Amino acid sequence: PLNDNQKHFLSVIKNNTDRLTALINDLLDIARIETGRVRFEPAPVKLGEIVADVVEAMAARAQQKGLTLSYEVGAGLPEVMGDHDRLYQVLTNLVGNAINYTLEGSVTVEAIHVGTAVQVNVRDTGIGIKKEDVGHIFDRFFRADDPLVQESSGTGLGLSIVKMFVEMHGGRVWVDSDLGRGSTFTFILPVPGAEPER
Repeated sequence: PLNDNQKHFLSVIKNNTDRLTALINDLLDIARIETGRVRFEPAPVKLGEIVADVVEAMAARAQQKGLTLSYEVGAGLPEVMGDHDRLYQVLTNLVGNAINYTLEGSVTVEAIHVGTAVQVNVRDTGIGIKKEDVGHIFDRFFRADDPLVQESSGTGLGLSIVKMFVEMHGGRVWVDSDLGRGSTFTFILPVPGAEPER
């Protein structure tokens, strides 16, 4: 049997081990991408199903924080060509961040058909991002100086990996944020065979 002091120290050890594991995995992902060794297996993908799966997987985390986590998928959403696992990783990262940096309110994921692309928005009512930080948010190891960000176990690599994976799919990613009111992270992926808009 463990006493309270031992349980506390084991908890600290586990948290730091988890943090180190996350950092190593993120660094390995970046190294694989840069050396062209990342496994990338494009196939027709239903993004709406990935959205539903990620929201279901994250539901318990959101519930623990008292947040409402929901999603909306547009009717007749076309398939995109992509790597299922990498797109799952992109959404897991964005939804996980939204939950981490939202103290109260909601996180909503939306997937819609826009012109020749599928657009995914991850919207939260969280702490938001300072205007001067928005331009750096996808930089490696960048972490805002907000106390909530500094206290969390992030590595500062997740969003740069999101950007790399989205760009590998021929898409792009950006963020709109209002400090103290929330953020919306958006990425778009091209629909195969769609004529680009002139």
